[in-house]
Amino acid sequence: MQLSHNWLIMDTLNFASLIASASAFKELIAILVVVGTLGYRYVQKKIVREVEGEIAKSFESIVSKLSSKEPSERISSAILLRRFLDKDTSSGVGNMPFAKDAINVIASMLKVENTGEMQKLLADSLKYAHNPFLKVADLQNTNLTEAVLGKVGKEGLDYTKADFYRANLTNASFKGGETKGCKVN
Repeated sequence: MQLSHNWLIMDTLNFASLIASASAFKELIAILVVVGTLGYRYVQKKIVREVEGEIAKSFESIVSKLSSKEPSERISSAILLRRFLDKDTSSGVGNMPFAKDAINVIASMLKVENTGEMQKLLADSLKYAHNPFLKVADLQNTNLTEAVLGKVGKEGLDYTKADFYRANLTNASFKGGETKGCKVN
């Protein structure tokens, strides 16, 4: 009888240590999951900051070339500026950090650019912007002569809260776009 009692005590102790080991293992797994998640988030945020930093450098370079004396450099920079308006490009990824800035650069240039090739190129670039940015765009006093500002693909552009006060809209096309409520006079 003494032997089976000792066996029972030993078995209970083994069972208790097994439960303690399992509990410690669960705690270890939980700690590893938390540390892994925090590490992943840290790395992810670091990568996003690095990518946005590279996009910022690209944006600054392109904007500075818009004032070049060389027409070909100005035109190519105006075309490259569209990359910041399109979420499907490497410069428009995520929350499109430079889309609003790109629209503002385009609008500011259209305030001083005479009607012609560069003006048309900049004005037509607005159709690449996504609606949340265009909807509230400040396009006062801009030269939008002959601009195509209407439907792009399946999506009509929304200018319902945009400000076109004193903008030159001579022969501009908003076909397929939404302009109800925008400020024109």
